[in-house]
Amino acid sequence: MEDLQKLKQKYQRAMIIINHQKVELKNANDLILKLKEENQDLMEYKNAYYSLKTAGVSLPYVRD
Repeated sequence: MEDLQKLKQKYQRAMIIINHQKVELKNANDLILKLKEENQDLMEYKNAYYSLKTAGVSLPYVRD
């Protein structure tokens, strides 16, 4: 009976750890998605900058 109680406690601890890891993975995934979105924005700004630069538009407030 004592072995069953120990097994039950180990199972409960394992479930707590697994649930915590699930939360951490979700947080990491949310951060990755946010960084991908920010990277996409930066790529769009970069493309727009080079398009304007190629067209000969003067960009006085942008440093090369």
